[in-house]
Amino acid sequence: MLDPPLVSNYALFMDIKKTVQIRFSQCDSAGVLFFAKIFEITHDLYEEWVQEALFQEHSTWFANDHWAVPICHCEADYKKPMKQGHFFEVSLQVLKVGNSSFSFKWSYLQKEDIFCAVKTNHVFIDKKSGAPIPIPQEIKSKLLGFTP
Repeated sequence: MLDPPLVSNYALFMDIKKTVQIRFSQCDSAGVLFFAKIFEITHDLYEEWVQEALFQEHSTWFANDHWAVPICHCEADYKKPMKQGHFFEVSLQVLKVGNSSFSFKWSYLQKEDIFCAVKTNHVFIDKKSGAPIPIPQEIKSKLLGFTP
């Protein structure tokens, strides 16, 4: 679904970029991206970013025995229709890193035109209690390396 990364070592870049194409199966009958599909595309990119930028194995992050990192809030702001077959450069910015949570902004662009901006907030929780826990220090340090 996604093209190979535009950069080979994400850790060297604060502004991370990928290219995605809007697929026929993601669109409504008008040939425009169905509104909820942007969250699916964004989450696919998030999974790649965790593995490539944070150097975390998929199972370490998404099937950890002790903690989970659910999305606690997400929003999408559509500026222009995203049509099937069109390519978009997706730029990721780490907006905030807190004690137990972090926030991202994903911008879907063609040249300098923003078609959609997605914000996601993620929180580390204890798997047994469901309560927020501090971000593990190794991960927090890596996240902070992407902040301005």
